[in-house]
Amino acid sequence: MKLGSYLQHMYQFGYVTRDMEAAKRRIIETMGVETFLERESNRTVELFGRPSPFRIQVALANIGDKQIEIILPLEGVIDFYYQGLDLDRGPLTLHHMGVMVENPDTEWASMREAVRAAGYSVALDSDDATFVRILYADTRADLGHYVEFLGFSAEGLAAHRSMPDQAR
Repeated sequence: MKLGSYLQHMYQFGYVTRDMEAAKRRIIETMGVETFLERESNRTVELFGRPSPFRIQVALANIGDKQIEIILPLEGVIDFYYQGLDLDRGPLTLHHMGVMVENPDTEWASMREAVRAAGYSVALDSDDATFVRILYADTRADLGHYVEFLGFSAEGLAAHRSMPDQAR
């Protein structure tokens, strides 16, 4: 399967911030979002091939079939999320576009191969299938941002789908 076959499942705009409260306020003011699903993720990931702590605070909101994700890096992966971004121009900076891998148990290896076959390296990788698998392809040279692939477990997909649609 070609990489473009996965991109048809793009559903998430991933932003990073240095100030979670200011970032949420901006999304509330501009997008009309009323509530966020907030959580902290804490695990070890492979960052450019090396084990690294991955501790981030996340705020998620669904707007129609798209999702806004705000990430505040807390430990380990801070440079990965902030490197090369202009964080002084506002409370939110685009970092990645998120793609859902529909059947991660059967498609994860072929997705990884499609990323490599397209000439992209894997920047961040976590094959922890307990809630969500994540893989960031380093597409910055061509697209200006990373592409994140997400493979939800049944529990993770249920949590994702239970979030209210806040489209106006």
